[in-house]
Amino acid sequence: MQIETQFEVKRHDGTMESFTETDLRSKVQGGSLLFEIMDHSGDVKKIWDPSKSIEVDDARQSFENLTKNGYRAYRTNDKGDTGEQMKTFDAAAGRVVFVPQMQGG
Repeated sequence: MQIETQFEVKRHDGTMESFTETDLRSKVQGGSLLFEIMDHSGDVKKIWDPSKSIEVDDARQSFENLTKNGYRAYRTNDKGDTGEQMKTFDAAAGRVVFVPQMQGG
């Protein structure tokens, strides 16, 4: 028996929706854009509809704010495996993972 994790995903309008990993993969394969942000509160997931210009504008703004504040963005495959680093926003990226820059000390 396989147990699938439920994720709370923030939508563009601020509402929360529950998805399984399979649901998220399906959404991304269907054309949605998914941001996964590793921050002090854990793993935050945000989903965007690239067919809605206001959501794309918000996704672009989120991308720019995060990367300006030291996060690195990585395009991933549908399993979430990290791929190439993204320097600029790409609305067709599918699934993007943001990780904070590591600080030495």
